[in-house]
Amino acid sequence: MDSFAAIHLGYEAAVRGLGLLAPRRLAAWLGTRARVILDLGGGTGLAADALPGRCVIVLDHSPAMLRHASARRLLADGGRIPCPDGAFDAVLCCDVLHHAAEPAHLFAEAARVLRRGGRLVVREFDPRRNRARLLLAGEHLLFPAISYRTPAAWAALAERAGLRRLRWRRDGWGFLMVLQHAG
Repeated sequence: MDSFAAIHLGYEAAVRGLGLLAPRRLAAWLGTRARVILDLGGGTGLAADALPGRCVIVLDHSPAMLRHASARRLLADGGRIPCPDGAFDAVLCCDVLHHAAEPAHLFAEAARVLRRGGRLVVREFDPRRNRARLLLAGEHLLFPAISYRTPAAWAALAERAGLRRLRWRRDGWGFLMVLQHAG
């Protein structure tokens, strides 16, 4: 069942209204060399739309969300990305990790499809931040299986998948983190 089908209409308004997407920072953290990008769990393609001039493929498991994406779309699970090894300069993962049933698989797949030296840019909620706690409580009502972790805990999972943390910073409701394919 597509658990996002019920919320896709209000998703973009909520993301924009709450200022959850930081397109300029995302673009800067992806770097200028990132021309071919996978927007992992990209939903309606908001992040992809904020990256003009780049080839962005939006991957999501929700047909209802993907239907609204204007970029190239790929209906798939982030734990099993149907793309060849090293296919992308960068992978973008905005507010997705806490929805992953097995985030270790998601990190492993992101590392697999990244080229050597490619970047994974993560935007995620930080459960230690007061503003985020209220949002997370509401989201938990819609999606009871979600799991929140601190930036250090996400980074540890990523490092086990062969990604090394380059930098991170607090960002409004959560944090931004850049990881690099260590291979």
